[in-house]
Amino acid sequence: MKKLCYLSEIAKAEIFISPFFIFKKCSKKNLNACDIIIRIMAIKNFYKKNNYGFKIYDEIQKYRVSTKKVIPKEQYDNIENFKSLIKSIEERGFDKDKPIVLNKHFMVIDGAHRLAIALYNKIEKIPVVFTSKAYNIDYDYSIKWLIKNGFERYAKLIFDEYQQIMSIYEK
Repeated sequence: MKKLCYLSEIAKAEIFISPFFIFKKCSKKNLNACDIIIRIMAIKNFYKKNNYGFKIYDEIQKYRVSTKKVIPKEQYDNIENFKSLIKSIEERGFDKDKPIVLNKHFMVIDGAHRLAIALYNKIEKIPVVFTSKAYNIDYDYSIKWLIKNGFERYAKLIFDEYQQIMSIYEK
């Protein structure tokens, strides 16, 4: 990990990784990356492939922002910004000058929305940087976390979406 952090600090060094690899690392064995899955559901809602993605995203995002000190408060009401980001990447592609920030455990520190968009669009590789400043960030957005925090009603939808993501990428 120190080598990856070091590479990230070298001027002009670029690291590109598969979004699916990052997603699998984030998910661990406990389906930890529900926040990314929920973002994918919102993206599908944007493209009219479901009618509930933004509702779930908004409800859980507001809860996360109000309870987690590390999440910027401007993300509390974030649907329009998320829609703009989806449209921007659709029109201009993934901006390699805005890498996804990961910690040593491949947990997303910054860029979960962009990671979800890259997964949805099946982008092969995206830019990343590693930071040593956020090793111990509280990152539990598992199904267990959803149930514990009153979102059990979404667990099956999220699990089904997870299965779809895995079936697309593990072919």
